[in-house]
Amino acid sequence: MVIEIWSDFACPFCYIGKKKLEKALNNFEHKDKVKIEFKSYELNPNAPLETNDKGYEAFAKLKGMPIDQVKQMFNQLTLTAQAYDLDYQMNEIVMTSTRKAHRLAKWAKTKNKEAELTEELFNAYFSEGLNIANNKTLLNLVEKVGLDVNEAKDVLNNNLFEDEVANQINEGKSLGVRGVPFF
Repeated sequence: MVIEIWSDFACPFCYIGKKKLEKALNNFEHKDKVKIEFKSYELNPNAPLETNDKGYEAFAKLKGMPIDQVKQMFNQLTLTAQAYDLDYQMNEIVMTSTRKAHRLAKWAKTKNKEAELTEELFNAYFSEGLNIANNKTLLNLVEKVGLDVNEAKDVLNNNLFEDEVANQINEGKSLGVRGVPFF
């Protein structure tokens, strides 16, 4: 069985959904017959590569919401995440583009490391407050999962895997994906 999951590294529900699925699969006697296929999706395709806005204020500004409402919403997300052993630091998130991260994940798939890099990207974004559009950050994560940093630089510098990411996003749109996670 193949489970396709459209998700974005900037989606708090995607990380929680990933953990829920992993927990369910751990209790499934045929888990060795299940293949997970991650598909790219961008919640905010116009997100910048660099920003000084973080957390509550960045989200309130993006969505035009009162900061108190955002804090309440983020606090609830943090509690939900804790139920899956995730340590969300929602006021530290850096709301930047996830496109480079998606391209690197597709490259990592060719090295059988997509799942590991996906986990590191989610953790970097939600728990460490790192800018996952920053090349140095991305290369550190690549190194952390044991992938070749020079190959990753080539992916970043030459826009490699862009077509695959765009095709997956378009495939999702053609299926009616309007929000993520989408299984």
